Amino acid sequence: KNIPAWLLPGVGGLLLGLLAVSYGAVPGLSYDRIPHVFGVGYETIERALLGELSLQLVLVLIALKIVSTCITLGSGGSGGVFAPGLFIGAMVGGAFGLVCHALFPDISAPAGAYALVGTGTFFAAMSGALVTAILMLFELTGAYQIILPLMASAVISTFLCRYLLKGESIYTLKLTRRGISLVHGKILSLLRDVTVMRAMQPSVHGIPATMSFAELEREFERNEHRNYPVLNAEGALCGFVTGSSFKTLLSGPNRPTPETPVTEIALTDPLTVSPDTPIGEALRLFSARGIHEMLVVPESEPHQLLGLIRDFDITQAYNLALIRQRGAVDPDGPSEAIRGKGTFVEARIPALSSVCGRSLKELSGVLPRESLLISIHRHERLIVPRGDTLLESGDLLRVFVKSESISQVFSALFRQGQIVPEPPLTP
Repeated sequence: KNIPAWLLPGVGGLLLGLLAVSYGAVPGLSYDRIPHVFGVGYETIERALLGELSLQLVLVLIALKIVSTCITLGSGGSGGVFAPGLFIGAMVGGAFGLVCHALFPDISAPAGAYALVGTGTFFAAMSGALVTAILMLFELTGAYQIILPLMASAVISTFLCRYLLKGESIYTLKLTRRGISLVHGKILSLLRDVTVMRAMQPSVHGIPATMSFAELEREFERNEHRNYPVLNAEGALCGFVTGSSFKTLLSGPNRPTPETPVTEIALTDPLTVSPDTPIGEALRLFSARGIHEMLVVPESEPHQLLGLIRDFDITQAYNLALIRQRGAVDPDGPSEAIRGKGTFVEARIPALSSVCGRSLKELSGVLPRESLLISIHRHERLIVPRGDTLLESGDLLRVFVKSESISQVFSALFRQGQIVPEPPLTP
């Protein structure tokens, strides 16, 4: 990581040159023109299939082929993983065959048969193409006797590789490291590295455990919150009141008395999520349970309330991840540090602002072209901006704008009124 990118090819070439020079000095190795581990290695694979290689040579070739492939690809050289995979598989299978033939000469097959099975097994594991590997080996050999051992070893190696690589193959793994997942799909691949901590609402409006049912009813009338966490005197989470359950109690035959404490009607085991949970997993929980909000608590302290995450927060996190993937947002810093490309700004419209009562269509001509109004939050509700949307006092505007145009946006929208900026939105 500390080597400059322009220097990597030279370093890789130097290491490969040293490998080539010292190749013949390794006991058991010799070559006429080039080392066995250079190039595609099909001739060496053929010799392994014919059983013409010694055990010492095969073991050394396994290690050297891995080293030379890593040097070539790591330094940016031209090369792939298909031929090296076949080479390593043939050498591993050949080595196993030589050992088996030496120990059990009467019941074991020739070393070349093991090398052939090793080739197909290694290809099936690294590519994830199990059926393709089996059919390819049968096409090459035409021997029915080798199909059963090939199928058994290929199935075991494929499932083991999928378990170790978490469902990825050697081809899809490189895409996954770039944020592109062919296994999980576009949405989950974007949200895989975004945690609940970065998308949740840290400020949660809770209600005390001593509140009565009558006071809770007035609380629902004053605010439009759908759910309320119940906190005890120490601030620990002890329950959860959902809007749907409250409406059921309010209109049902078993309506509580006005003096009933809220702890008797609250859920004592609400669905929670930890702050380190990926957004993709939280999205799955939302879809499976059909809910709109979840409480965020640490796994080690389930009664410590950290925040609240809503379905809207999931959508917003996906939008931010999509913008970040396109290079608009710095993944390691706050939204103000987007390397001069753009930033998210939040601003709440004060009561005396001149934009109150005006539509977005009326203001479109004065906004800079380098800005985009993402959303409007009004009394805990999300409003998708439209041309006929009227701005009201207390609206929280979220704008994506070029860093150098922030002052122009403020001047255009709030030039006759005072602006109260909110903290920057963290991607």
